[in-house]
Amino acid sequence: MTALVGLLLGQPRRVGFYRAIELLERATKGPRIGDYGPVNEESIRFRHDPSLTFATSDVSSIKARPRRAGETGDGPDEPVYEITTTFLGLTGTVSPLPTYMAEEVLHEDHDRPAQREFLDVFHHRIISLFYRAHARYSFSADYLSTSADPWSRRSLALAGIDTFDDAPPPVNLSLARLLRLAPLLATRARTAQGLVAAVSDVMEEVLIGAPVSVEQFVGRWVTIEERQLLRLGIANTTLGVDATIGRRVFDRGGKFRLVLGPLKRKAFQRFLPGGDGLAQIKELVTFYVRDPLEFDLELILAPGETPSLRLSASPGEGSRLGLDSWVTVGADRETRVIVPVPVGNEVSGEHGATPANDDSAPKALEGQVHGTAR
Repeated sequence: MTALVGLLLGQPRRVGFYRAIELLERATKGPRIGDYGPVNEESIRFRHDPSLTFATSDVSSIKARPRRAGETGDGPDEPVYEITTTFLGLTGTVSPLPTYMAEEVLHEDHDRPAQREFLDVFHHRIISLFYRAHARYSFSADYLSTSADPWSRRSLALAGIDTFDDAPPPVNLSLARLLRLAPLLATRARTAQGLVAAVSDVMEEVLIGAPVSVEQFVGRWVTIEERQLLRLGIANTTLGVDATIGRRVFDRGGKFRLVLGPLKRKAFQRFLPGGDGLAQIKELVTFYVRDPLEFDLELILAPGETPSLRLSASPGEGSRLGLDSWVTVGADRETRVIVPVPVGNEVSGEHGATPANDDSAPKALEGQVHGTAR
């Protein structure tokens, strides 16, 4: 962004009026141009070129000047960018005033241009409102990298993400990243292909091209609720209706598995319990998958990436049993690790899944992380 600002200051005529404002608004933190202000905190000021020559561009100059008394905003060390335009003004060749008045402004003392400074008070507000009218219906002009602009918030609302009523924001995913997924999140049908596309996009920087796939209908054992257990002569005793022998049933309709890899060692570590990658994937699946399905991760370590066993008394430095420790693994083999994902609100813990707090929801198996070499 600094390089772009330098280009604007050095060659202002090469960039159009709208694009110049978009770039400067992204480079500054003050109130938006033409918005609610206050105007003394804005980091961009508009002036009009009093020259009587015919202009070749919308912008004749862009300069950075120190803040004056009463001008606040980003801070006293942050400059104010003065943009001199050649359209929609009270002076210059487009002036609606008599020619002699335009000439008076042009020939003013450059050290004390009282008339020009006075007219620029109106120029700033007129051009600010002109730009805001354009930006109101232009997504590219109104877009903010924080996705806090009206267009982004509307798009997120269509995807089912509330950013209007002080709703808590996503913890592990940025709104800008979710905005990229708005077309997928807004569809009624949620498919395995859509989930693969979402995970590949969100975790692009971590996966670095590693493939993603979904294994459907993964088997699981589901614990039967206490009130649904068979009790002879008391409850749930009708054969073929509600009688079940045992405390668990095997189910293939309530779980799927995300398969990631082959992965490099650093990427693999980020998807283990306690890693930021696992937390991001869980939050993403929560947004995308509407049905109450369990899931886990199958991480594939690329050949030669399996870490050797390391003992250490310092937390976080040694190998962790059940997570990233193997006695011996062939260097030419892939290593596969199944990471259970808890169905509660947190992804945490050193030893795999955390049981759900809701007794009515199916429980994930409370086993450790299991690794196999193939």
